[in-house]
Amino acid sequence: MLKFIFGKMLVRRAQKHIDRLSPKVNICLPLDLPFSSIGLVKSLTAVVSKVNAFEPKIKILTDNELRAKTKEFQERLVRETLSAQKECDRLNQEYRQEKDNQERDNLKNQIDQAKKNLSLVREKVLDDILPEAFAVVREASCRTTGMRHFDIQLLG
Repeated sequence: MLKFIFGKMLVRRAQKHIDRLSPKVNICLPLDLPFSSIGLVKSLTAVVSKVNAFEPKIKILTDNELRAKTKEFQERLVRETLSAQKECDRLNQEYRQEKDNQERDNLKNQIDQAKKNLSLVREKVLDDILPEAFAVVREASCRTTGMRHFDIQLLG
């Protein structure tokens, strides 16, 4: 019983947090939301709020400008991960040319670290692009089908 009451209290606090976001996010949390989901929903509603903030800028784009956004996102990803990708390629090239087993093991460790770095850089860039990309998808959907994604659908 205590767990249920505490859970309701946490959900209400999370709902207050969501209601204070600007721009407003129209999401109503169910009182029986599991504990493990409350923090995740709170963090994702911040992303939905960012998507909503992009909406006025995206609405004024022409259809061609809206289509060009995809290419812009792809170019940004390539541009911002280029140096990390070059480092991985350089290390792989050295690894293929190296004959000494000790040095190959050392290079293998460096390659693993470089791949982790590339993955982190790629993840950061994608996280930065995500709200604007979702706003573009929402606007494209609205223009083609006449239906706009609800905030809860973006949260999903």
